[in-house]
Amino acid sequence: MERTAERLLHAGLAEICKRYEPYKRVSSGSGSTFRGTYLGKAGCDYEIHLLNGRSGHLEVKSREGERIELTAVDTTQTAQLKRRLEWGQLALVLVRLANVWVLVPFQRWLWDADGKLLERKSHNTKQLLEIGVQLEVIGPYIMLEDGLKKLGYLP
Repeated sequence: MERTAERLLHAGLAEICKRYEPYKRVSSGSGSTFRGTYLGKAGCDYEIHLLNGRSGHLEVKSREGERIELTAVDTTQTAQLKRRLEWGQLALVLVRLANVWVLVPFQRWLWDADGKLLERKSHNTKQLLEIGVQLEVIGPYIMLEDGLKKLGYLP
């Protein structure tokens, strides 16, 4: 994802910034091995800022199997992505299932097209492709801009 972020920034399409888990350093002095105390969940993996001024959050999930639990997006991430939607911002989930990458608008992660809460507990690849868009991977790059265009977030 970091290589994709670098490429999109260089192309002037988007700036994608990694958000790290919060830790407080407890080791003393420089040169020593970093030891830290976990301070809580950071929320979504990335901030995303598009050239057209749209901004929001991107959560990335990767699984080797054919299914992903809806709860893979945890409560902290869900709350954050819900706020992005309420505030008219980007709220996206990027999922890799068995080497298929799919970009899903968060409003379809938990809810159907009519806004009703989904009854299923997980998504399979076919279901993800129904609610999101498949992304091509070329070398080390996920073609995220293609998905953003298909979803109407980029011209």
